[in-house]
Amino acid sequence: MLTAAGCQNLRTIKSAEYAGARLYDYMDGAAEIYMRHGFQKLRVSEMKRGDRRALVELYHLKTDADAKSLFDQSCDPTSKPLDAGAQGCYWPGREVEGLFHRGPFLCRIFAYAGGEPGETMVRDIARKLDGNIRSNQED
Repeated sequence: MLTAAGCQNLRTIKSAEYAGARLYDYMDGAAEIYMRHGFQKLRVSEMKRGDRRALVELYHLKTDADAKSLFDQSCDPTSKPLDAGAQGCYWPGREVEGLFHRGPFLCRIFAYAGGEPGETMVRDIARKLDGNIRSNQED
Protein backbone atom coordinates (compact mmCIF):
# COMPACT_ATOMS: atom_id res chain seq x y z
CA MET A 1 0.00 0.00 0.00
CA LEU A 2 1.15 3.52 -0.70
CA THR A 3 2.55 5.51 2.21
CA ALA A 4 4.74 8.53 2.81
CA ALA A 5 7.50 6.17 3.94
CA GLY A 6 10.95 7.57 3.43
CA CYS A 7 9.97 11.16 4.22
CA GLN A 8 12.85 12.72 6.17
CA ASN A 9 12.58 12.31 9.97
CA LEU A 10 8.95 11.23 9.67
CA ARG A 11 7.68 8.02 11.15
CA THR A 12 4.33 6.30 11.09
CA ILE A 13 2.89 5.85 14.58
CA LYS A 14 -0.16 3.85 13.54
CA SER A 15 -2.21 3.13 10.48
CA ALA A 16 -5.51 1.54 9.57
CA GLU A 17 -7.28 0.57 6.38
CA TYR A 18 -10.98 0.77 5.58
CA ALA A 19 -12.48 -0.87 2.50
CA GLY A 20 -15.99 -0.58 1.11
CA ALA A 21 -18.72 0.01 3.68
CA ARG A 22 -16.15 -0.07 6.52
CA LEU A 23 -15.61 3.61 5.69
CA TYR A 24 -18.66 4.28 7.87
CA ASP A 25 -16.63 2.94 10.82
CA TYR A 26 -14.13 5.77 10.29
CA MET A 27 -16.52 8.57 9.39
CA ASP A 28 -20.25 8.49 9.58
CA GLY A 29 -22.11 11.20 7.67
CA ALA A 30 -19.30 12.26 5.33
CA ALA A 31 -18.77 8.68 4.11
CA GLU A 32 -21.74 9.00 1.77
CA ILE A 33 -19.95 11.66 -0.30
CA TYR A 34 -16.99 9.32 -0.88
CA MET A 35 -19.26 6.37 -1.64
CA ARG A 36 -20.98 8.40 -4.38
CA HIS A 37 -17.53 8.97 -5.90
CA GLY A 38 -16.56 5.33 -6.31
CA PHE A 39 -14.88 4.79 -2.94
CA GLN A 40 -12.73 1.65 -2.87
CA LYS A 41 -10.37 1.93 0.09
CA LEU A 42 -8.95 4.38 2.65
CA ARG A 43 -5.59 4.15 4.37
CA VAL A 44 -5.21 6.40 7.43
CA SER A 45 -1.78 6.98 8.94
CA GLU A 46 -0.83 8.98 11.98
CA MET A 47 2.69 10.33 11.50
CA LYS A 48 5.18 12.13 13.69
CA ARG A 49 8.25 14.32 13.10
CA GLY A 50 9.85 15.36 16.38
CA ASP A 51 7.01 16.60 18.57
CA ARG A 52 4.76 17.44 15.58
CA ARG A 53 2.05 15.11 14.35
CA ALA A 54 0.06 14.74 11.15
CA LEU A 55 -2.86 12.63 9.99
CA VAL A 56 -2.74 11.35 6.41
CA GLU A 57 -5.84 10.02 4.64
CA LEU A 58 -5.24 8.34 1.28
CA TYR A 59 -8.50 7.57 -0.54
CA HIS A 60 -8.45 5.11 -3.44
CA LEU A 61 -11.44 5.83 -5.66
CA LYS A 62 -12.76 4.00 -8.69
CA THR A 63 -11.59 6.47 -11.34
CA ASP A 64 -9.33 9.47 -11.84
CA ALA A 65 -12.47 11.54 -12.50
CA ASP A 66 -13.88 10.56 -9.09
CA ALA A 67 -10.72 11.82 -7.33
CA LYS A 68 -10.70 15.06 -9.35
CA SER A 69 -14.38 15.68 -8.66
CA LEU A 70 -13.89 15.32 -4.89
CA PHE A 71 -10.84 17.58 -5.07
CA ASP A 72 -12.78 20.22 -7.02
CA GLN A 73 -15.59 20.13 -4.44
CA SER A 74 -13.17 20.58 -1.56
CA CYS A 75 -10.63 23.11 -2.81
CA ASP A 76 -11.82 26.72 -2.70
CA PRO A 77 -10.51 30.24 -3.42
CA THR A 78 -9.20 30.65 0.16
CA SER A 79 -6.66 27.87 -0.38
CA LYS A 80 -3.07 28.20 -1.55
CA PRO A 81 -1.45 26.02 -4.24
CA LEU A 82 0.30 22.83 -3.10
CA ASP A 83 2.97 21.44 -5.43
CA ALA A 84 1.80 17.81 -5.39
CA GLY A 85 -0.43 15.61 -7.50
CA ALA A 86 -2.22 16.61 -10.66
CA GLN A 87 -3.60 19.46 -8.53
CA GLY A 88 -3.03 20.34 -4.91
CA CYS A 89 -4.03 22.99 -2.40
CA TYR A 90 -3.61 23.75 1.30
CA TRP A 91 -5.11 25.97 3.94
CA PRO A 92 -2.77 27.67 6.41
CA GLY A 93 -3.97 28.23 9.94
CA ARG A 94 -3.61 26.96 13.46
CA GLU A 95 -3.60 23.50 11.92
CA VAL A 96 -2.60 23.16 8.27
CA GLU A 97 -4.68 21.02 5.91
CA GLY A 98 -3.44 19.90 2.51
CA LEU A 99 -5.26 18.14 -0.31
CA PHE A 100 -4.15 16.73 -3.65
CA HIS A 101 -5.22 14.17 -6.25
CA ARG A 102 -3.35 12.00 -8.73
CA GLY A 103 -4.96 9.24 -10.75
CA PRO A 104 -7.68 7.53 -8.68
CA PHE A 105 -6.16 8.78 -5.40
CA LEU A 106 -7.21 11.70 -3.21
CA CYS A 107 -4.99 12.58 -0.28
CA ARG A 108 -5.82 14.75 2.75
CA ILE A 109 -3.09 15.74 5.15
CA PHE A 110 -3.76 17.40 8.50
CA ALA A 111 -0.68 18.81 10.27
CA TYR A 112 -1.36 19.50 13.92
CA ALA A 113 0.94 22.53 13.82
CA GLY A 114 0.39 25.97 12.40
CA GLY A 115 2.57 28.39 10.49
CA GLU A 116 5.69 27.39 8.62
CA PRO A 117 6.29 24.14 10.58
CA GLY A 118 2.81 22.85 9.67
CA GLU A 119 3.06 24.02 6.07
CA THR A 120 6.48 22.37 5.68
CA MET A 121 5.18 19.11 7.12
CA VAL A 122 2.19 19.11 4.74
CA ARG A 123 4.41 19.90 1.73
CA ASP A 124 6.97 17.22 2.64
CA ILE A 125 4.37 14.50 3.16
CA ALA A 126 2.45 15.49 0.01
CA ARG A 127 5.55 15.45 -2.20
CA LYS A 128 6.78 12.10 -0.86
CA LEU A 129 3.36 10.45 -1.12
CA ASP A 130 2.82 11.88 -4.61
CA GLY A 131 6.19 10.46 -5.69
CA ASN A 132 5.21 7.06 -4.30
CA ILE A 133 1.89 7.20 -6.18
CA ARG A 134 3.68 8.06 -9.46
CA SER A 135 6.22 5.26 -8.94
CA ASN A 136 3.46 2.78 -8.21
CA GLN A 137 1.52 3.80 -11.33
CA GLU A 138 4.61 3.32 -13.51
CA ASP A 139 5.14 -0.29 -12.31
